Amino acid sequence: LIFMFNMITIYPLDGGRILKNLLHILFGKLISLKVTKYISNFVTFLISIICIYISVISKNFAYIIVICYIWILVLKMNKVYDMKIKIYKILKEELYNVM
Repeated sequence: LIFMFNMITIYPLDGGRILKNLLHILFGKLISLKVTKYISNFVTFLISIICIYISVISKNFAYIIVICYIWILVLKMNKVYDMKIKIYKILKEELYNVM
């Protein structure tokens, strides 16, 4: 179960890191950051809906605590990704201005 949870394609988890690295190989750094960010947000949203549904049915609210922790991690990584994307865009503009 820990392996399956860790392989979810949310960036702080290993599945998200694997996704980001594969996209980096295929499409480059900037696109891999953008796509990984959107996929992480979408998967976290889907998992949130599923966990809320399971919590209501089973009356076990531990799922809500886990999903809150995952959202904190994803939102923190979104800020990091936004900063990295801005830096890559600035560097790209500066590189084209030098040439």
